[in-house]
Amino acid sequence: MMTFDNIRSSERKNMRDYVILTDSGTDLSPEKAKEIGVRVIDLMVIMEGGEPTPNREVAPKDFYDFLRSKKMATTSAVNVETFSEVMEEIVKEGKDVIYMGFSSGLSATFSAGRLAAEEVGEKYPESKVLAVDTLAASLGQGLFVYLAAKMKERELPLTRYTLGRRTISSTCATGLRSTTLCS
Repeated sequence: MMTFDNIRSSERKNMRDYVILTDSGTDLSPEKAKEIGVRVIDLMVIMEGGEPTPNREVAPKDFYDFLRSKKMATTSAVNVETFSEVMEEIVKEGKDVIYMGFSSGLSATFSAGRLAAEEVGEKYPESKVLAVDTLAASLGQGLFVYLAAKMKERELPLTRYTLGRRTISSTCATGLRSTTLCS
């Protein structure tokens, strides 16, 4: 009889390593992201009259003080090219990619990440390049990413996240199947 542990062992023999990629919409600190082994692509903040700055480099207090002074600040989604470059770099290292993105209902960032995943996946068909819309932002998104990193720590292969080539289930990582929209 096959047990969960036996399946895990047999999957582990044939699995490729993978990288969990996310965007800075997670609000994970750079230290926490490094600690859990997650790669983060920064969204940009443009404060009136200034240059685009990675949002993790702007202290929340400074950002809100800026807004209170009646000045304008905007954010910019990560573009497809940036995602493609990072995903391709990871794939060229012989690793698969699972991108867990900022809610598609709040930002164009997930759409750019999904398009990049499709492009890189087509260019490197031997690799799995997957995108998961967390339908969350901030620490809600960060929690999904954190739990996925903990699953990876337990050496669960990327196939544990998949129900098919293009479908991701967050059940493994979170137990909340209905909260994830997959592509």
